[in-house]
Amino acid sequence: MIPIGITGGLGSGKSTATEFFKKKGNVIFDADLEAKAYISKSISIQGKIIKTFGKSVTDENGKLDLRKLGRVAFQSSFEQQLLNGVVWPELYIVLENKIDSISSEKGFFFVDAALIFESKFNSLFKEVLLIKASKRNRIERALLRKTLTEKQIQERIKLQYTDKQKSALASHVISNNGSIESFTKSLDKYYQSIKKKFNL
Repeated sequence: MIPIGITGGLGSGKSTATEFFKKKGNVIFDADLEAKAYISKSISIQGKIIKTFGKSVTDENGKLDLRKLGRVAFQSSFEQQLLNGVVWPELYIVLENKIDSISSEKGFFFVDAALIFESKFNSLFKEVLLIKASKRNRIERALLRKTLTEKQIQERIKLQYTDKQKSALASHVISNNGSIESFTKSLDKYYQSIKKKFNL
């Protein structure tokens, strides 16, 4: 399988892009969900996180509380870097092993990850697709999910690379500021191009 990274800021349209490629029959790896699942299963990494952040991320029984961890980790770039320093090296190995295990299979393996460049995971992929959108559109879309306040959205956007920084590193860039039909058309054009490029 050909590993392709999909990245972009909060509210850019990564989930829509991922769903598009999934419907085409490709394998999808959601880095955020996989990281949460890995943390939930790994006693070792839970211990490292609690040791790093202390009681601010534990419940009344002293166990890791993922909701508290989310609030603490996004308070500032310092806290986020602390968490990433614990999680990223282990998630890199998980992803690398997954890619190796399916390398002989045919098709694409799309990895949805907001922080591909920040984490230096881009070395794992044949190429990385960046989905970008205006800050206004991103905030409006993120608010529709009703999981974060505008202040929290703004804080998370600040902690990510800008579209300009990511554009300089990406293999291909798709802008998502128009209609869903226009976005889907751009995704399909890209998909046809990589199928041709990788003879699939």
